[in-house]
Amino acid sequence: MNTDFAHYNEEQLRKLGELHSLLRHSDIGSSYLATLPEPRSVEELNPPQEINVTHSVPDVDTLVDIYRQQRVDKVHVRDEHYSTKITRKYPGFVVVRNNHDQVMSLVGEINRLRDKFAEAVKAITHYQDSRSEILHQVYPWLVTLQVSRNIRIVTEQIRSLGFTWQIPVIHKFTRLETVIDRLRREITELQPDISLTKQDIERLKQERTEEIMMLSLLNDEVSHDDENLRKFRLIRESNFPAVNVNIRYTSPEDPDDVHGPYKLNFRAPLPLILFSEPGRFNPLKNYVKGERQKRGDFNEKYRSVLPRIGLVEVIRESK
Repeated sequence: MNTDFAHYNEEQLRKLGELHSLLRHSDIGSSYLATLPEPRSVEELNPPQEINVTHSVPDVDTLVDIYRQQRVDKVHVRDEHYSTKITRKYPGFVVVRNNHDQVMSLVGEINRLRDKFAEAVKAITHYQDSRSEILHQVYPWLVTLQVSRNIRIVTEQIRSLGFTWQIPVIHKFTRLETVIDRLRREITELQPDISLTKQDIERLKQERTEEIMMLSLLNDEVSHDDENLRKFRLIRESNFPAVNVNIRYTSPEDPDDVHGPYKLNFRAPLPLILFSEPGRFNPLKNYVKGERQKRGDFNEKYRSVLPRIGLVEVIRESK
């Protein structure tokens, strides 16, 4: 059994110990942490409408403990199936005023080890279920995504920093045959339960059968055309909101130039390490699901094929 992933994980944990020691002997400025509720498996299918945020001023020990976090709490798992797909998010930051070169070097080593860990996990086997089984024999309840996330350092002189909620939109090219296979699996997996009666099951099976017939006819049509000219996508909102950080910073060449478009915007699942105090800071607000602001005219880019699952055909402009 290939256990290279275990070596890389132990190494990055050792390096995190070194980072912990370095930060404890560094000049630490302000810090912030937004604590979110533990995500649950049920929220993969039924995303939360509201998320309450708790704010705190964490110390270095708390922040490094977050970087070390790897497992779902087994105590909670007994009562509630906590998700290993929707992982914990920790929007926050800590300002480190000195030892910048040492921090940069050490975090770079940790991130490289985390990348190698992720690659080694993928190399265990091509079969995802077997890969998960082998991984959890060595590390029970380990969350791979949590371990492989990189720690982000912001070196720029920050004018403003704020955390915001975003519902990511997933765009994925697909083939009609793949979608048809998915619908067939949905039919075989439909079983009566507390929320579905036998009549509900029959109705859903009939609906899925009609969808399969419609897509099969479309697939026959596409197969007679040039497939390079008929492209299909699955476009859907992610089932769990993400947290973005929005940063404005001064020009590296001219700190007095505040008019340039010097911006950073990226996901912030782990606390950031900053090398300067933000001039202005906007903490993360409570999440309330609202209407998405659509950019551009959707109907000019795509033709809806099966709205229930977000299947669309790409409209190509004639040359």
